[in-house]
Amino acid sequence: LVVVALPSFALLYSIDEVINPSLTLKVIGHQWYWYYEYSDFEASFGNIFFDSYMIPENEIQPGQKRLLEVDNPLVVPAGSKVKVLLSGNDVMHSFFVPSLAVQEYAFPGQLNEVWMDIPDEAKSYHGQCNQICGTYHSYMPIVVKALPIEEYNDWLIRAKQEFAKNDFIMNNSVKLAEYKK
Repeated sequence: LVVVALPSFALLYSIDEVINPSLTLKVIGHQWYWYYEYSDFEASFGNIFFDSYMIPENEIQPGQKRLLEVDNPLVVPAGSKVKVLLSGNDVMHSFFVPSLAVQEYAFPGQLNEVWMDIPDEAKSYHGQCNQICGTYHSYMPIVVKALPIEEYNDWLIRAKQEFAKNDFIMNNSVKLAEYKK
């Protein structure tokens, strides 16, 4: 048993290597869409967060993949190492992008971590939730769009304008109810 255990511990330790990520994303699975949050840019851009829904069949454009296209893809810089923190909001989901060798489960109340090593080329990578999470589980596609760093920086500026949080609500305390004795 010791002969098997010692090399196994060394292998497990090397697999859990911590790499300094280029980007950290939070991904939350909902029935039946994904929520993405870019919180690394809070100082310069503010938090960028948005929902990603499948494009309905009647709105698919020529060249788009049926059941695999989304309105808001997950945009990352090409040639980067991306740390993804995953959780579920309601039921178990699976963040599965086979062309990036990524599959991790998203459980409600649990935070899982997975790494994506994005190739240097500008390209879109498709995946979807492959966990039976409800009636429309097959309608949760994932699109990871890798952009060159210049285009990615331009996208960040546009995303801040499009997906900006309401600064009044976020920066001011709002009383919803007041308790008096």
